[in-house]
Amino acid sequence: MADEKQGAAEAAQDEEQARQVAELEQLAQQADGEPLGGEYVPGDEPAPDGPAGNIETGEILAPVLQITFGVIAAKRGAHWALTDAEAVELGRAYGAVLDKYFPDAANRFGVEITAIMVTAAAFGPRLIEDKRKAAEREARQEAQGQEAAGGVDGDSSE
Repeated sequence: MADEKQGAAEAAQDEEQARQVAELEQLAQQADGEPLGGEYVPGDEPAPDGPAGNIETGEILAPVLQITFGVIAAKRGAHWALTDAEAVELGRAYGAVLDKYFPDAANRFGVEITAIMVTAAAFGPRLIEDKRKAAEREARQEAQGQEAAGGVDGDSSE
């Protein structure tokens, strides 16, 4: 019975992790500035003054923040997940701060920010899964230890 519950719980967590990975990959594609389907959209060519074009820092930060909060939400609960509107507003706010101290940061550091975001998207769910599995192992070991101790104590009290 406990194995069935554990199996169902693991399957649910696997489904949730797969959903989160798909969501993170979609956000990474959005942050990369490419259309989600990979189709060509006229007018999306980079500006002639540089390979990255003129990207707003907030546009880059919004998906980074959404991924960061998504990783936190996977560990702490869905109430930590950002809505799209929250991500946009936080991206704008922090983008303005970065632009104040690092003018043109999005165009100068866009590829670096994207690399960090994609790395977080790849590592985040795996790190969370490692922690979940470690907690399961500890709980199993603790339960086995209690069963072993309970059997000895239970025999001696009769």
